[in-house]
Amino acid sequence: MDENSQESTASGASTGLETAHPQDVEDRIGRISSGLLDITQLHGETTPGGPAAVTFDQDPGKYSMQHDWAVGKLPPEELTRGFQRLRDGLPRQGWRITHYGPANSKARQLQIKAVHEKDHSSLDAELLIRSTRKGSGAASKSDLINFAVASPTYRAPKGVDPNSY
Repeated sequence: MDENSQESTASGASTGLETAHPQDVEDRIGRISSGLLDITQLHGETTPGGPAAVTFDQDPGKYSMQHDWAVGKLPPEELTRGFQRLRDGLPRQGWRITHYGPANSKARQLQIKAVHEKDHSSLDAELLIRSTRKGSGAASKSDLINFAVASPTYRAPKGVDPNSY
């Protein structure tokens, strides 16, 4: 089965779940994350690591790909401008913004939630300007934009374990 094939039930009805090799999805999510950084036009320090398969709470063979990362080590004003460029640039790159505004948290930091219209990947980005907070409540005083990029759920091809591909 190829990446665009869909799983069928015993009755022949489609479950809507596409089959995709985890390496292909990992590569795609990595490219998406890189593209998001390009939209911000920021050249700060990014956190290490890459996309990883998420299989907990999934049926055997089903997985999604998650990439949590951040860009920082930049002045708050520069991060804020990059966040605005992200908001403005997402629709031109095929993203539909589903939320823009304060996060539902005590800090009420600025947040963008979006879904890619073509591949249905999701984005949750938060602008965390911690250096301006008063008091010692913040665990870190680092200013950054935090990104969480996730694929939809896929089924791995027969014989491929999404935890060790």
